[in-house]
Amino acid sequence: MSVSSFNLNFSTMTQLKGLEAAGKGLVGVILPDTTSSTRYTEFDAPYLAKAFQMAGYPASDYAITNAQGSDATELSMAESDITRGAKVLVVDPLDSTVGAEIQAYAASHGVALISYDRATFAGTNTYYDSFNNFKVGQLIGQGFESCVTAWGVKSPQVWEVGWGMRTVTPTRSPSPRATTRSSGEPRRPRSPRP
Repeated sequence: MSVSSFNLNFSTMTQLKGLEAAGKGLVGVILPDTTSSTRYTEFDAPYLAKAFQMAGYPASDYAITNAQGSDATELSMAESDITRGAKVLVVDPLDSTVGAEIQAYAASHGVALISYDRATFAGTNTYYDSFNNFKVGQLIGQGFESCVTAWGVKSPQVWEVGWGMRTVTPTRSPSPRATTRSSGEPRRPRSPRP
């Protein structure tokens, strides 16, 4: 079994059926919201449910919930899953702060935690599963550059939005851009460098 074995029919998951029988306790999956991306309801939740089913998990052995953009709700959901007997949590944290709180709470109750998609920059981060974020960034940049060129934009202004952490680390960019300050206030775009 390899990464390339996994596809949308989830047939590879049937090879894991023996593992489900050996496990004990609930698997809790907590997704962050429905506003930053529709993928959480349109793809992640149904695909995760399908993967659990194909691996032999009855619906009573996993819970997939969504925090609806609330840190307090996300933490409460983690606490609730653990109270209901979760031995593993898969959490896509709204931000690093709540991610670290959930990691600490899970660790204090002997629950394994997998950080899913968004990184938690503080905390234990024993397990972290995500896209190839470097490659995603490259593709976004290439797409942006192609659009700016195709549209004939002479002086593009770019704003970087930071997720996970509450600040944005400035990076060197070939085009003028604005970043946000740690207070969240936007900076004015810089003039192009000669």
